[in-house]
Amino acid sequence: MHDIGVWVESFHIFSPNVRRTKISVSGMSGSHLANSQEGDRQVSITMHLETDSAGEFDQLKHQLFYLFYSEDELTIIRDLTPNREIHVLQENDYDIENITQSDGDFSILLTMIDPYAYGQEKTALFPSDAVTLTNEGTAKADPIFKLEVIQSVTFAMIQNQDEEYQMIGRPTSVDESKFEKETSIMHETMSTLTGWAQGTFVDNGYVAGEMATDGSAFIASAYGSAMTPYAWQGPSRKTSFSETLQDFRADILVEQLNTAGETGMIEIYFLDASNNTIAKIGIEDIWSNRAKIQGKFQLGDLNNRESIYVEADTDSGWNNFNGIIRVVREGNVWRPYWAKIDSNGNHVWRKSRERYVDVEEEYLSPVAQIQVAIRKWPTTDNITQKVKDIKVYKINNPNDDQIPYVAHLGDVITFDHKKDEILINGEERTDLKAFGGQYFKLKNGENQLIVQPSNSFETSVRYRDRYR
Repeated sequence: MHDIGVWVESFHIFSPNVRRTKISVSGMSGSHLANSQEGDRQVSITMHLETDSAGEFDQLKHQLFYLFYSEDELTIIRDLTPNREIHVLQENDYDIENITQSDGDFSILLTMIDPYAYGQEKTALFPSDAVTLTNEGTAKADPIFKLEVIQSVTFAMIQNQDEEYQMIGRPTSVDESKFEKETSIMHETMSTLTGWAQGTFVDNGYVAGEMATDGSAFIASAYGSAMTPYAWQGPSRKTSFSETLQDFRADILVEQLNTAGETGMIEIYFLDASNNTIAKIGIEDIWSNRAKIQGKFQLGDLNNRESIYVEADTDSGWNNFNGIIRVVREGNVWRPYWAKIDSNGNHVWRKSRERYVDVEEEYLSPVAQIQVAIRKWPTTDNITQKVKDIKVYKINNPNDDQIPYVAHLGDVITFDHKKDEILINGEERTDLKAFGGQYFKLKNGENQLIVQPSNSFETSVRYRDRYR
């Protein structure tokens, strides 16, 4: 602070604030303690300002106002404890009292809604299936476990010395067998057009222009001359599966980099053997006067169609979309999915709750082909659009004595006990959580941790010591 002409005269963190809930019982002396919870803490700071002129003093005052005002938490690191930090919010107003025209004093009261100070992040590797580590803080810590799978497993579990555990899947008993729920049918890296025939039909525009590959993705090298009446137009390619599919999952990696004034539409069709549209999923920017991407899922053809449209939680959330779109059909239930993928491989801005139950069984024909269509509105500028990878899996149905695998070689399972999340390869998979599993903390002092099944993971844990 002194680098900008501010001298911290006092800095005080108030004591931990424990909130108690008590119950009074008639005929009983005193009360019964029902609950204890650590509440907010206050931070009081007094400062002195020194400048060379009234103008500089006014400028510094405004700089401090903007410095402490924030909708998000501020991080404070003190010279006294440079390896720890606290997180605060400004809640109350304050003013600066002039001593001279160029000097002044002020006090500010900040709130720690998270009442702990945090040390630097630590990482511990498991030398085997077990590890002992020491939490040196004065409060319990939130661990994040990373399990890199080295052999296929039907369950994954992390347990502490108090027999608290988190687990996905379930172990197999001696009279049960392991089961491969999905069989890979197709993996296209989109590096070649070989095997992809020209698409001849799209249900909301024209097939025009040329599809190409840049070596790692399908792109539209040309959208074709504008056709009338105006409609979405661009190239399309299709290919057949090695077998027809009833229950299946298809994961498609796509990219769409949009700005206002451009439009673009990526659609993936799932066709039967007679080229009838069974389902379609995509992303699109259909506005020429704003930058916004929405997701689209449709069942059936134009004469008998069910449609689902979804958007990110904010208008701009899916802009410059680089992520995954997915279709799953199991029985008569369809599940579409959209998510951006961040630089760490995590699925973010997810839309995964949409379901369509085909009660009338109108959209249950076997799927035999997949078709890629990339288009734009003819009067708008070109947009960066790519289809980068397609994986299609046949979903198998287990017998009563078969337990499906939940992860395979190369997968990464994350048990995040800070955010209360379970991820597999960056995708949220809390649906696999075992009934008795719970998110536990690292206690003060020594912790013993073990992973199961044995010899199945390379495991590490990240955490930050917390201090009261």
